[in-house]
Amino acid sequence: MPRTSLRLALCACVPLAAAAALAADAVKLRPLVAIYVYGESSGLKDPQGVACSTGELVVADSGRGRILAFTVSTDAVRPKSEFQIQQIPYPIRVGLLSNGNVLALDGKSRRIGRVTSSGSFEGWLEPKVDGPFAPRSFAVGDGDAVSVLDVAGWRVLTLDLGGEVKRSVGLPKDGRFFSDVAVDGRGGLYVVDSVGRRVYVARAADKEFTPVGEALTEDVDFPTALAVDDEGRVFVADENGNGLVILDNNGTFRGRQLQTGWKDGFLRYPAGICLDGQGSLFIAERGNQRVQMFSVR
Repeated sequence: MPRTSLRLALCACVPLAAAAALAADAVKLRPLVAIYVYGESSGLKDPQGVACSTGELVVADSGRGRILAFTVSTDAVRPKSEFQIQQIPYPIRVGLLSNGNVLALDGKSRRIGRVTSSGSFEGWLEPKVDGPFAPRSFAVGDGDAVSVLDVAGWRVLTLDLGGEVKRSVGLPKDGRFFSDVAVDGRGGLYVVDSVGRRVYVARAADKEFTPVGEALTEDVDFPTALAVDDEGRVFVADENGNGLVILDNNGTFRGRQLQTGWKDGFLRYPAGICLDGQGSLFIAERGNQRVQMFSVR
């Protein structure tokens, strides 16, 4: 029986004590803010990437070829700066560095550009490796280490800002289409296989990726983005299924949240997610042309 059916039948099949335990473990999301426009300028168009940290949010507004920065408080998001970088005409992923500078992956050239907090282009992040290199996504970890999902080399490379390779982990040979990479605070790398509908992890000392729990074939249609919180919970955005699946640090399925719709708290084609470490989750939606902020409890 699919998990959807199991959840619908919970009240009839699960003892009250067990149901209470499941409810206690459940993550609760509450919509706080929806961003449709940047200040007085034009509305967002096809946003695909978000990056966040304490008090900061950066958005890859792909359809308008710009990078948007915001300041964030408990329940408010305010415009900070707007950049259009000639070398990065189609940003699809963004990352925040510790000094406030930004990394942005251009979806056309498949190169990661370095941008200052004032909007100046500083050059490309180029790995010092031989052979083909084609980044699909990246994630910034501790010490500004940049972990890059390299689909041409079928690996994840962890680089310093000078392009030196600090770690290289090959992607699973039976994987089919990897879309995103995330890092945790303990040096773990996570990747999501959109077609195989599965999450994999390579912890700090691991030489290869291993599955996180079971395949999500009953729970997602086409997952394309993920994030990991300080407790090791994995948040997986289902782009085609318009929802969010949550796994605990052991890979145990902890439920599916949100559903298709246009109102606040609903989703249409979520393409990028991030967690700020302060209890907030941000989701970029291509279908609704917005970024939503949720509280996570």
